[in-house]
Amino acid sequence: MKGPRLIAKGIALAALVSSVGLPVRADEPTPSVQEIRSAAQEYDAGRRAFGDKDYDGAAAHFENAFHDAPSAEALRNAIRARRKAGQLARAATLAEVASLRYPKDAPTSVVVRETLAESTSKLHKVTLSCSPECSVASDGRAISLTDAAQTIFFLEPGNHDLVVSWSNDRTKVQKFSARAGGHDEMAMEAPPLPPPPAPTVAVAVAPVLPPAGPTASPADPLADTRTKPLGPAVFIVAAAVTAGGVAFTIWSGINAENDPGTSAVKMQCAGMTRPASRRSFAPTSRSAPRAGQPS
Repeated sequence: MKGPRLIAKGIALAALVSSVGLPVRADEPTPSVQEIRSAAQEYDAGRRAFGDKDYDGAAAHFENAFHDAPSAEALRNAIRARRKAGQLARAATLAEVASLRYPKDAPTSVVVRETLAESTSKLHKVTLSCSPECSVASDGRAISLTDAAQTIFFLEPGNHDLVVSWSNDRTKVQKFSARAGGHDEMAMEAPPLPPPPAPTVAVAVAPVLPPAGPTASPADPLADTRTKPLGPAVFIVAAAVTAGGVAFTIWSGINAENDPGTSAVKMQCAGMTRPASRRSFAPTSRSAPRAGQPS
């Protein structure tokens, strides 16, 4: 069952592609195969929406199909859907586009005449000339289909905010008061192009390296830690040790003065004693023993 359905869908898609057709005007670029397929899908969605009486959605699909692959049939059906949706200003704007692009297409000419005849006494017609080409929007909705040197569009009676846009994000906003049956011509020039950005000048900044120590090179990552001053704790301990050494030295001097010691006394007294007489190696005479004592 899937085989016949797929074949039927393929035949329907081929029919839609042929119905969309290629651009009639010679100055329009030829759409790609992908654009033609996209236009066929949008056109099919527009027909289904129109059959469901979703005229606003149908008009959007027909306009998308015209944007992907311009054709008189897609634009003509978009005009019909806009009129059915009660959007006469949009329908009249599309009718002006159709009258310029497809003046020799008989079915399209009929729709164009009917639409413009209805809108003449109900809408305000505006002819906008731009230098260079521009696009226009009203009340947050796009009016023009593409950028152009001249755009003819219609507005419902009342106050509107017109936004005219050029390339490079250049825009102009203008308040506009529309009236039924009115017609105005406007000419607008694009704002000057913004100045080109100043060239960026790259400035090379040499890295700041710590001075090399006697045993460390500038690139040595440990040089900084080896040459780093000692912390406050080490300084306090060293100061305490130094103070203790000084105190001990003073105490030693005082003690040595009060108690010089045996060695010191001997050294000091060595020069004060007389030299001992040499002993005689001759035998000494003994005294005669006393009476009564053994000899």
